[in-house]
Amino acid sequence: MKKLKLAFGIFSVLIFLGTSQAPFSATIVLDRGRSADDLDYLEKVANKRPDTYRFNSRDSFRVTLDGGREYFLASTITVSRVKVEPGFQGYPGGRGYCEFNFFNKKYEYVNGIKVKIQDAADTNVCNWIYGVSAVVYKKQPALLVTVQYHLGIDPARTVEEIGRGYHDFTTLLVLDPRPDGSLAIRQDDECLGAMNHIDTLAIAKKRLVECSR
Repeated sequence: MKKLKLAFGIFSVLIFLGTSQAPFSATIVLDRGRSADDLDYLEKVANKRPDTYRFNSRDSFRVTLDGGREYFLASTITVSRVKVEPGFQGYPGGRGYCEFNFFNKKYEYVNGIKVKIQDAADTNVCNWIYGVSAVVYKKQPALLVTVQYHLGIDPARTVEEIGRGYHDFTTLLVLDPRPDGSLAIRQDDECLGAMNHIDTLAIAKKRLVECSR
């Protein structure tokens, strides 16, 4: 009987260690099935952030991670209002970013990240978010995002120039949920490349599979 109790005790400790050391598995689900009221409220709280936003409802989701932890993801085009120095050749209205902000179920801000594009890093301007997809990479939940940007060095001077000179970029945003409810986010361009011009999520997913081999 003593041996049986000892064996059961050791088994229980092993189970506890296994679960305590790995509280989150690599699962992530994006859900578009939110009501119009949810989207409207998400847009309102996103617009309370310090900079000026253009809310992208198509690529905003309810995000569910392992264990049922949920966030609201607000995908936005952000314009950081900056003072333009005389003779400055960059974007005249400030810097434009593709930004992804997370809110908890009470719509309280948790964390966010601006996509960093290395191409002409001091002047590039995010123009649009092409798509967002949930992926698992190296056993971590992540978002794969494709964005469109322009360098912003020479703003269009004629109608004919508008809409030209755009570039595409796809990056991986790795999510790291913490036991205290916080969420760490980092951009990982090791596989796709910091200067890639990948224009579709399908191509990026294929590249991630190749990198995982």
